[in-house]
Amino acid sequence: AIGVLTRALAERCDALLAVDVADAALAQARERTAGLGHVTVAKRAVPRATPGGPFDLAVVSEVGYYLSAPDLARFERQLAEAVVRGGHVVLVHWTGETDYPLDADTVHVAFAGPGWAPVSDARAERYRLTVVERR
Repeated sequence: AIGVLTRALAERCDALLAVDVADAALAQARERTAGLGHVTVAKRAVPRATPGGPFDLAVVSEVGYYLSAPDLARFERQLAEAVVRGGHVVLVHWTGETDYPLDADTVHVAFAGPGWAPVSDARAERYRLTVVERR
């Protein structure tokens, strides 16, 4: 999105790729991460243009519920290929009512299959945060 989380993650990463589909969000993310040579901000739409990895961490924040069920299944498979064994996916989504194709729970349950080991799953008043490890 606008680079707030990207900036915070950048302090903990050797290399970081941040993606979004919205030009305005990308511009703000680029502004927030200016001068951080190890950060790349790119326009990508998942699952059509999911980055291929390899990654030891993928953060799926406020994205999954915009996808259709078949696109979410495709995205999960792509991440299973892109995230290294022992790597993690962090999923965080708002849990309130929306008119999006999916809800937070549906997105998070999609990462409960045999390719993923649960690490943590927490629900707060307004969001769900799940961490899974690539088996």
